[in-house]
Amino acid sequence: MATIDLGKIKFNWRGTYAGGTAYVPDDVVYYVDGSVGSSYICVAATTGNAPSSGGSLHGSWNYMAKGQATSPTTTHGDIIFRGASADQRLAAGTSGQYLKTLGSGQNPQWGTVTSGVLKVSRYHYTGVQSHTSNNWGATAIQVTHTPVLADSNYWINAYIQCGHANHDALAVFNIRETNSDSSTNIFPDPSNYTGNSARTGYMSAAHSFGSDGAADNHYNSQSNVSGIWTPGSASSSNKNFRVYIRCHESQHEMRINGRSEDYNSHTMTASSYIEVWELANSVY
Repeated sequence: MATIDLGKIKFNWRGTYAGGTAYVPDDVVYYVDGSVGSSYICVAATTGNAPSSGGSLHGSWNYMAKGQATSPTTTHGDIIFRGASADQRLAAGTSGQYLKTLGSGQNPQWGTVTSGVLKVSRYHYTGVQSHTSNNWGATAIQVTHTPVLADSNYWINAYIQCGHANHDALAVFNIRETNSDSSTNIFPDPSNYTGNSARTGYMSAAHSFGSDGAADNHYNSQSNVSGIWTPGSASSSNKNFRVYIRCHESQHEMRINGRSEDYNSHTMTASSYIEVWELANSVY
């Protein structure tokens, strides 16, 4: 039968390390350094000297079994960074924030963009729409933008491809922010024209001359509506920017992204888009 010489059992388990306890070589303890729990073996008599600090061993101790750090994170989106002596948790920031460093020896933090271009939203419209009314009408060229800041300004840029179905057709364009006011144009129409008000607008569109069906008297054009808009009051609510069109006479048809006269082989179809750049208040 096998026998065990108890005098040759070298290690002496002492449990969790205690600062006021005297330890001698071959004593083994458990100790948590920061967030890492490990077992240590005493190699020189010591009292009041923790086995390690910040991951560095004391001269009286060696690792017996080194543990692994427990993650300090608690929530989806948390970030781990190295603190003064151990890994630490940076809670998730809010939408639109960025990670900001304060330099060596400092904890990182979340920052908020307060200058320059904050965000860009864009929509590319490839469908076809017909308009004949000499009252303002909504097109399908629109984009919804969720602001980063409540007091931003907006650079709005729309390119509208437009053809016509009749000779002498003409249209004008503008843009409206329909979530706050769907009846008011963002950009002022010119006030220097005293004729038919249906023929005034911020930007003009395609026109033709000659007679219907004349192969060389029709063309498509691309109009641009652009400018900076400052809301009347600060708000972080979603904004919907939509292009509006008004034909100069109801019997003359204008076609967004459409060909000039379907039977005319001298024209081509294209597409339109609207783009919104959110600018920090300090920029403009």
